[in-house]
Amino acid sequence: MKRISILSVLLIALFLTSFVAHAAPPTFDFEGRTVRLDFRFWDITPFGERGDYDWRDPDPRLQAHIAEVEEMFNVKLEFHDYVGANQLMNIYGPDIIAGDLTASAFSAHLILAQNSHIPLAMGGYLHRLDDILDQDYYDSLPESFNSKEGLRVGGHLYGFEDNNGIIEPVGILWNTDLFNEEGLPDLYELYLDGEWTWDVFEDLAKYFTRDTTGDGEIDFYGVNIFWRRWEQMSNLVFTNNASLTKVVDGRVEVAFNSPEAIEAFELWQRLWQHGAVTARGRSGAADAAMHYSPPPVLQFEQFQEMDDLFGWVPLPKGPTADEYVFPYWNRHMSVIPITEPNPRGIIEIVNALRQLTSHYKPMSMEEWEQDYWMHWGGFMADRNSLRLWQEASENRTHAENREVVIAGGLHDAIQSIISEDVSVSSTIAAVVPQVQAVLDEMFNDR
Repeated sequence: MKRISILSVLLIALFLTSFVAHAAPPTFDFEGRTVRLDFRFWDITPFGERGDYDWRDPDPRLQAHIAEVEEMFNVKLEFHDYVGANQLMNIYGPDIIAGDLTASAFSAHLILAQNSHIPLAMGGYLHRLDDILDQDYYDSLPESFNSKEGLRVGGHLYGFEDNNGIIEPVGILWNTDLFNEEGLPDLYELYLDGEWTWDVFEDLAKYFTRDTTGDGEIDFYGVNIFWRRWEQMSNLVFTNNASLTKVVDGRVEVAFNSPEAIEAFELWQRLWQHGAVTARGRSGAADAAMHYSPPPVLQFEQFQEMDDLFGWVPLPKGPTADEYVFPYWNRHMSVIPITEPNPRGIIEIVNALRQLTSHYKPMSMEEWEQDYWMHWGGFMADRNSLRLWQEASENRTHAENREVVIAGGLHDAIQSIISEDVSVSSTIAAVVPQVQAVLDEMFNDR
């Protein structure tokens, strides 16, 4: 059974945020009409752990909470079956175009939904929230969730925070016990000294790559990648002063062909050719010294069943970077169709249902933040790792248009780079025209 670290009571002081008094929440009267909501996380509620309650099949306690919110807003609430983020355009698009209101808010996220919610936003089928949400709204959210990163399309705000559930900055989980046994540096100390770099990461990944059984096959890896490898590997370009797209004179253009971005893909090619990388996710938990992942994966049973403890540090700096950046795996949010007549009221209903803002939380924001981070602290090897997770969460970097360029052709280029002995720059250059055509259709030719 995995050892759960016991964090010092002093940890409480690390995560207290200054309390800000807020005005009373805005009030709205929906005049008894029915509002349908499509929650991706239908099992995240203000009560208990995830999975303890279900919005679509509420027990008496949750039903009483729903009834209280219904009375508060004079509304009848229904919870739609989740359609799936990659189906937003197919399911909701025709209804919105026809002027119908299937759901007043529906969940989107940056991995599967970009190719749905971006066309909806660019086509004028979603409410822009720039002038609907004021600064008091953002101030009333927990500090780790009040970022606008990832919520914009084409320079305008379309998404809003819808669950206060999880933040997923991408970094490196490292087996602290194994590193200690091998007499290797503490990655946290390297990070603090500014010495956590690509070169160190590459050396460590290759060092740990081993055939432990003597059968001639590598069975222990330097790095195991969680989730979809193409998106995760693309995140590394941001740590070298690069990006996937850029805006030039108002035009969205390819940027993953810059020399700095090419260096990131060349690093991945070297690591894959050495056999230092696997992408087995949960099933590879015990078979790698480091995991390229967001820290919440530590909650999975594959880690909990291990005796070893894991620390977490942000991604290493590239050779042209002056400081660390914190790209993240996903951003969970909701968007509102243009056919909904009261978008600000819908946001307030979601705030009340999930107790997202200070107006609705049954405790002070300081207490909520403390409980939130103490919960996740139980999975971390030490409080230094937890501190870094919080720092990365509050200073995250949005991987702009990542899924668009991956689906547009970068996916195939990365697959060739890591599986074949090809020129990285030539392989990237070959897909630039087709990805640019996708960007033009989505953003520029309007």
